[in-house]
Amino acid sequence: LAFNVKSGALSVAGASNYNVIDNKLSTTIDDTNSSNENTRCTIQSHKNLEIASIDEASKVNKSEAVTVSVAGALVGIAGGGAGIYNTINNETKTTITGAINLKAGHDGSDGNDSSQGNITIKSEEKNTDLRSEIVGAQVSTGAALGVGILHNTIENQLETNINESVVNDQSRSPQLQAHGNIELKSDSTQKVSQSKTISVSAALAAAADYNESRTKNLSTTKVSMNSGTITAKDNFTLSSKSSNELIAESLGASVGGVGGVGVMAASSELGNTNKNESEASIGNNVQVNANKITITSSSKDDILAEAISSAGGFIGAGAGANATTATNQNAVTNIGEKAKIIADESITLSSKIQQDKI
Repeated sequence: LAFNVKSGALSVAGASNYNVIDNKLSTTIDDTNSSNENTRCTIQSHKNLEIASIDEASKVNKSEAVTVSVAGALVGIAGGGAGIYNTINNETKTTITGAINLKAGHDGSDGNDSSQGNITIKSEEKNTDLRSEIVGAQVSTGAALGVGILHNTIENQLETNINESVVNDQSRSPQLQAHGNIELKSDSTQKVSQSKTISVSAALAAAADYNESRTKNLSTTKVSMNSGTITAKDNFTLSSKSSNELIAESLGASVGGVGGVGVMAASSELGNTNKNESEASIGNNVQVNANKITITSSSKDDILAEAISSAGGFIGAGAGANATTATNQNAVTNIGEKAKIIADESITLSSKIQQDKI
């Protein structure tokens, strides 16, 4: 906030805001400390078994910058500038490696009562959200200039992996068995629900505004059964699900007695051409036996970029607005060589993308 009133006045207001969230979550079960290739570790539940890494929330609820600059004089110059830079870069991983037996439920083969039991192995980003706003006002009897820069970036890595290990040159793989359902999944919900710049400049002589709002999401969500066997009495599901929302808005007005110039830019970018943003894969030689089998990758995306500019002047005025959206989202489902997938009823393999410009 700046005010300056005298015969020759210069008033400058500035604000900056930097926010970074960089978390690492990991749940790991492995046999890397075992030197005996014949030893296996067993984790068994007579009902349900869940192994998970969950980021409940990574949020910047409200990141704001407000600038007000007023210069009053025979010759006055008022300037306001603000920058907000928000980044979320989390890693959330759940990994099972090597000679690990995971069991849930009981089939009653030893004379005891049978029981339903499900196995769930998952990684989740439940609520990633960035909300930010820049508001600027510049008023001068001479010239007024306003600049607002707002960048929001999400680049999370979400993975659920079932891997083999090698001990004494022997490959060892996990075995998952359930007297019910087995589900391996990675689910992410990521949003830039507000990214807005608003600026107004007014002067008796000349006024100018430049606003820029950029949102970018380069996150990946993956689930991989790279090695091992699956035996489920009921259903087996391997799913990677990504849900994304990006909003970028740039709004401004410039009014000058002589002339006004306003330039507003907004952009929303989702995905990277060099990555699979949502991926579900079955590796080489993996064996799956279940009643129903579903292997799917999906991405559901809402994208908005809006730019509005206005300018006015007695002699001349110019206004420019540029809004762009770009999506390079890849949803991929892979089945490796010599994999055996056997279902009593049905097998569903799919890759899906649903995108809307809101």
